[in-house]
Amino acid sequence: ALLEELKRFAAGQGVREEPSSEALRLAAERLKAGIARNIWGSSGFYEVLLDDDPIFQRARSEIGGA
Repeated sequence: ALLEELKRFAAGQGVREEPSSEALRLAAERLKAGIARNIWGSSGFYEVLLDDDPIFQRARSEIGGA
């Protein structure tokens, strides 16, 4: 009953029950980064998390790190 009430409230606020492909991609990216953190620490986390970030990639190329 409480879960159904939450679903109705969320739907009224414009929240879709099915996640978008972008939401799924972001969740998978975060999961992958979290696993990297467990294996390689914070540097692994950020390396994976920022791998596809265009702003980070541009900054990296501007300072000569790419």
